[in-house]
Amino acid sequence: MIHYECWTHTYGDNFLVRMDDANVITGVCGPFRQSDIPTVNMPNYDYDSQPKHAAWVSSHKAEFRQADEAPPMVMD
Repeated sequence: MIHYECWTHTYGDNFLVRMDDANVITGVCGPFRQSDIPTVNMPNYDYDSQPKHAAWVSSHKAEFRQADEAPPMVMD
């Protein structure tokens, strides 16, 4: 099951993160500087156009926290 979260880096950039049911990052959209990302449309962002960002976020998970304003979205 694919799900989406908004993560904030320690430097303040926000990323939308797509993960599979094993919580492996399968795509990333961002960085976004604004804190009010329209999270209701999270599945509609382009998560596949920045594979280097996805690899970087995956290898730096400890530098992120889940953003409070973006509840996890689950897609069946």
